[in-house]
Amino acid sequence: MKKLVIVENNLSIRSGHFRSTPKSIATVYPQYEHHLLGDAQLPSRLLGPILSTDTSLTKVAWPILPGTIRPTRKKIKRQLRLNLGLRATFAKMLLSYFNRMKVCTKDHVLIPSCDIRTLVGVLDTLQQNAQTPTFHIRFIFEEMPFVFVKRYGCERLKAFIDQGRLKIYTETQQHGAILRTKYGIHACGTLIIPCTIYPDSLNTIATNSPRKANSPFTVGIFGGPRPDKGSDRIASIIKLLRALCAEQEKPPSIEFVIQIPVPENTSSAAPYANLRDLPVEQDSVSIRAINTGLSPADFAKYFSSTDAILLPYDAAKHRCQGSGIILDAVFSRIPIIHTKGIAFGEFLDHGNALAGHDDMQLAALVLQLATNPAILTEGCKKAYTYGQEKTRQPPDLEVNPAALLPQADLQSTQIQQTSGPITTNSRQERT
Repeated sequence: MKKLVIVENNLSIRSGHFRSTPKSIATVYPQYEHHLLGDAQLPSRLLGPILSTDTSLTKVAWPILPGTIRPTRKKIKRQLRLNLGLRATFAKMLLSYFNRMKVCTKDHVLIPSCDIRTLVGVLDTLQQNAQTPTFHIRFIFEEMPFVFVKRYGCERLKAFIDQGRLKIYTETQQHGAILRTKYGIHACGTLIIPCTIYPDSLNTIATNSPRKANSPFTVGIFGGPRPDKGSDRIASIIKLLRALCAEQEKPPSIEFVIQIPVPENTSSAAPYANLRDLPVEQDSVSIRAINTGLSPADFAKYFSSTDAILLPYDAAKHRCQGSGIILDAVFSRIPIIHTKGIAFGEFLDHGNALAGHDDMQLAALVLQLATNPAILTEGCKKAYTYGQEKTRQPPDLEVNPAALLPQADLQSTQIQQTSGPITTNSRQERT
């Protein structure tokens, strides 16, 4: 059986959907033998069918890339250890791992959230040795390829793509279009990875249960608060909604379930600071806070009990970035209320979502849906079916990129490589 090595070098600092991604990948690609290479040990409940985990990335001395961050004393010391050969580079560590785990050219490496330092390390690995497995990397942030191309150019990247040793994926169709038109980088399609809630076809938790009679219409706001997610707009939306409800003779009962970091005075909870001034209950609209540090099972329980998901995202910053919350809502058949213009339109245009431009429109849409909760039911079923098909038929890792991409001029992009068995003693080269 071929191996699929999942590489994630930010497990130690990321939470939520990022930590559930390795298990999701193993579930989407059951035909492989799965291994995880990361910088932190995940609990067994987040591993699923993954056979082995390796935390060698904790020993990598990541270089200070030009123009990325202002060097600190700690980072300068780390760079010195790297220059003196006291710590392994990412490329050297990868090649050593491949030897140790007997990963060869017929196998695959998948990096679901590739950042700049990882991409530079992947290109170094490919250049140091020709006998590596095929690398599959997914860009999820729009600024990542822009910053990389600005600093390093994309000739080496395109060369490895043309050779079939590197495949690029995106999370959204909008991101793939930007890569193609702005940088001439052709992605092999969108790679959709379920987060906490899976479609029934993957044999995981069930979808949301029907609402109980006389229970409040529940609006869920999940995930850690961030300004780009519109977290600081929630208080305004609730105020406007309460004003709208006060004008009605018999307004519906509405409850907001919001994930708020505990304790609430931490910096991570700052975007929700203005929520503290709001009454917990007023004009038939109440607020219930739940912690952000939920287990996947508890998260799924809270999530699937809601009647709608509110996403007041900043459209300018989410024009091509996907959202795990959107996927969770689609696979739970839960309606979505969102800012108009955000990405992932392919999951939002089935009649399962309502879009507004500003806080007032979003508040009015919450009231509209709470007054008539069934208006998006059929659309949610259609969106679920679409998402189910996307996970049933993920990109084929075995397909030669040449069959997917426009014909490239390979003669103009040839680069010199080393050959022979995988080794770790090659000197690392920079772009």
